[in-house]
Formats: sequence, C-alpha cells, structure tokens
Amino acid sequence: MAIDSVEPETDVNPNAIVFISPGSEPDVRFRVFDDEYHLHSTVLKYHSRFFRQFLDSPDKPAGPASKSFCYEYVSFFDKDGSDWSLQPASKALQRLDAPAGFDFVTESKAFGKYLCALYTRPYVIDHPQELIVMMRMADYYCTLPILSATLFVLNSEQELFSDFVGSLIFAARDLHHAELFREWFVRIVSLWTSEEPIRGQDFLGEDPQLFTLIQKHALRRVRRFSTFSGT
Repeated sequence: MAIDSVEPETDVNPNAIVFISPGSEPDVRFRVFDDEYHLHSTVLKYHSRFFRQFLDSPDKPAGPASKSFCYEYVSFFDKDGSDWSLQPASKALQRLDAPAGFDFVTESKAFGKYLCALYTRPYVIDHPQELIVMMRMADYYCTLPILSATLFVLNSEQELFSDFVGSLIFAARDLHHAELFREWFVRIVSLWTSEEPIRGQDFLGEDPQLFTLIQKHALRRVRRFSTFSGT
C-alpha cells in the first residue's frame, strides 16, 4: 500500500497515514480501529456519491469538526455488531465492541487499500478476503467505478485465490471488471472435469444465468477433451 509523508501536527497522531493531493491540504480525518488517515474532501466527493451527500449534510454541525480538520469520522460498529462503517465523530457517542472473531487485520488492510484506490495509488491484493471487504466498502460508499478502474494486481499465489472463486467472480461481475471476470470464469470452467456437476457449485445458484453460461462452456470443454483422449 502506498503511504505518503506525515506532516507533524500538534493535535494529530504522529503516525497518521497522510495522503497527498497536489495543491491542497488534508481536511478530513478518519480514525479506523488503530489507524488514523488524513484525507481530502475533494477526492472523497469526486469519487463517492456517499461523501458528496453526507460530508456537508444539512444536519452537520456548523464549523470545522476540530482545530485541524473540517471533517472527522471514526469506525463504528452496528448495534448488532455484524458490521462497521464510518460515522461522524460528533455522532458516534458510543463505539460498540467488535463481534467475537472480528478480523481487524484484514479489515484494516482492506480499508487502507480501498483508500489507495480512491487516490489511484498502487496497491496489491494479498488475500481474496481483502478484495471481498473492499467490494463491500465500495458498494456502501458508492465507489465501485474507481475500485474497478484501479484493480490490476493480485498476489501471484493463485492457489490462494482458487478457494474463493465463487465470491471473486461475483465481485468481478459487480465491478464490471472484464479482465478479472474472464480470469475467474476460465478458472471455474477448468475445475469442471466431468459431466457431473462441478464440485462446490452451490455458490453459482445466486446467478442462474451465470451458472448456465459456465455449465455450457465447461461441458463443451469436457466433451472435447473426452473426444481427443478417446474416453
């Protein structure tokens, strides 16, 4: 993940991750779990309909959120603890505890890489779960197009990603990312080694049209291979 320089401030975390936008100073602070990010409202509003609507919502308190930032947001768990989101620091009066087994490491890494996508900074997806989390964030904050446009590099350990082909092909579909969709489509077809239903095909039930398309190509491949091998 690309990290830009940290500017010393008297009222900020000296270890904050500061993103650079030429010609402007950070005016947004996100505190997400143990990390602090300094960002630019212009970048967030440009890529996100969510932030265009809510950064300057009518119920936002007048004036800057703090001495150094116009906007302050913190990570906040839902009442049932099933998920988290960014909430204005002025409204997040109670930060509910994370659910048991919550994966802070993956969520934190994914959020940092998600911000890199908004700033078109290079990043590498090291684990498929990171991409799944980033997809969830991009959907919630209405930034799917910029995530799709910046998503180029996955970790070279392809076997790691093979265990998540179902989630990944749906992610590629929702991102309208032709290259990734084609890659995972071919991967799923290659797993179909006989005319019997593919192992673990249940995930395709979410999209019958996609399942039919994959089945068509897979069976054609299996039959062609059977013809060549004489079986």
